[in-house]
Amino acid sequence: MIIRPAQNESELSEILTLQTANLGSSLSDQLKQNQGFVTVKHRLEDLQALHSKAPQIIAHDGNRVVGYALVMDPSCRDLLPILFPLFQSLDTLDWKGQPIKDLNYYVMGQICVDLHYRRQGLFGALYDGHRRLLSDHYDCCLTEVSSSNLPSLKAHKKQGFETLKRYDDPQDQWHILCWDWRESF
Repeated sequence: MIIRPAQNESELSEILTLQTANLGSSLSDQLKQNQGFVTVKHRLEDLQALHSKAPQIIAHDGNRVVGYALVMDPSCRDLLPILFPLFQSLDTLDWKGQPIKDLNYYVMGQICVDLHYRRQGLFGALYDGHRRLLSDHYDCCLTEVSSSNLPSLKAHKKQGFETLKRYDDPQDQWHILCWDWRESF
C-alpha cells in the first residue's frame, strides 16, 4: 500500500468511482451507521481544480485507488456551493485565541477508504500522509463531520482532531473539527 499524491486524471477519476460507491444517499442505513459515508459528490472538474492548488492524497494498492483524502485550499472556497456555509463559519471562528482566517489552513474536502480495506489503518495513514506532505505549508487541517456519521467522528478524534464548533442545519448536526499541526510531531 502506497500513500502518495494522485498523479494523473485517471487516478482522480478513480477517486470519483470510490466516492460514488460510498455516498450516503446510495448506502443502507445499517451500512452508514456501521461503516460511515461521504456526503459531497464531486465532478472531475472539481477535483482537477482542487489538485491544481494542492495535491490530492490517495492510498494506492497495485494498480487501483483504494482510499483518498481531498485537500481543499481556501482559495477554492467558491468551488462547491454546498461548502459555502462552512467557509463562512470559519471566517468567524477562533482557534486557541487566534482567528481561523489568520491561520494558514486547508479543509479536508473528504476522506474515504474502500470497504474492503477498512480497519487496516488507512484512514490514519492518509491523514499522516497529509501531515507529512503539507505541514510545511499549513498550520492545521479543518474538516466538518455529520453527527450521524459516528464512525467518522470517532476516527477523526482518534487522529487528533478537536471540536471547534457544533451547529445544526435542517438536515443534521455538524462538527467543525481542527487538527493543529503547530505542535511538534
